Amino acid sequence: MNKFILNSIFVSILVTIFVSKPAHAVQDGEYRLGVLAGNLQLLGKQAKLGSGLAYGLNFGYMFSDDMLFNIDAVSGTVGKTFTQTQLDVGVSYYFAHHNTAYYNLSGGMAVVNNTLKLDAESLKAGSSGFYLGLGLDFDLGSRFVAGFQIRHNALTQVKRNTEVGAVETVVVDSFTTTLLKLAFVF
Repeated sequence: MNKFILNSIFVSILVTIFVSKPAHAVQDGEYRLGVLAGNLQLLGKQAKLGSGLAYGLNFGYMFSDDMLFNIDAVSGTVGKTFTQTQLDVGVSYYFAHHNTAYYNLSGGMAVVNNTLKLDAESLKAGSSGFYLGLGLDFDLGSRFVAGFQIRHNALTQVKRNTEVGAVETVVVDSFTTTLLKLAFVF
C-alpha cells in the first residue's frame, strides 16, 4: 500500500505542476457522477488478511462553492477469502486550491457488509460507523474532475462464531481506502 500511496502523490504533484488553466468544475450547483478504484487496507484483527482491490461509483452535488455532498458505493475484495460492500454518505469541504488542484477534507457515515470465507463455511456481518479522509481533486476542464482520496473508516467491530469448533472470528473491523476517481460534471 505504501508504494501505491507514493505513486498517487507523485502523479498528483505532476498533474498540479503541468495543469495551469482556470478552474471550471468546482462550482456551486454542479452534479458529479464518477468511478472509483484503488486499494482496500484492512486494519485491526483483520490486518493479517492483507490488502486488496476496491472499486465503485460516486455521486456528488456541490451545494456551495466549497462543500460537496457525496454518496459512494464501493465494493472490495482481499484475495479469495474476504469481500466487502460499503455505502458512504458524507460531505467534502474544499479548504484550499492551487491553480486547478483542490484539497479537501471529508467525513460522514459508513455502512458496511462483509463476507469472510473460511475452509468449511462463510461468515457474514454488517456494521456502521463513520469515515474521515483527505483528498485532492484536479479540474480537467468544464466537465471532468479527477483526483484521489484517502479515507479511514472507523466501524463497530463485529465477531461471529464459526459453526465448526465455535471459534470467535472478527468479520467486520476498521479499514482504510486509497481511491483514484474520475467524475463527469453536469
